Amino acid sequence: MPYRARHRGQPDLVFAATDRELFEVMLSVAEPPSRVRRYVVEAEERQRAEELAALNDLVFMAPGGAW
Repeated sequence: MPYRARHRGQPDLVFAATDRELFEVMLSVAEPPSRVRRYVVEAEERQRAEELAALNDLVFMAPGGAW
């Protein structure tokens, strides 16, 4: 296959074709994998956990909040 494309972050994701026009179509309709870095996701998860903990504290501090 003379036309090949590979995603740098996911080497298993490869597009290949013998026809240039078909190759262009494949690349134009393909959705690339997310480029979100892991540290961004971890920061969001940490913030979400902190917010849930704060909400939990508020619920248990409220009158009648403890089940």
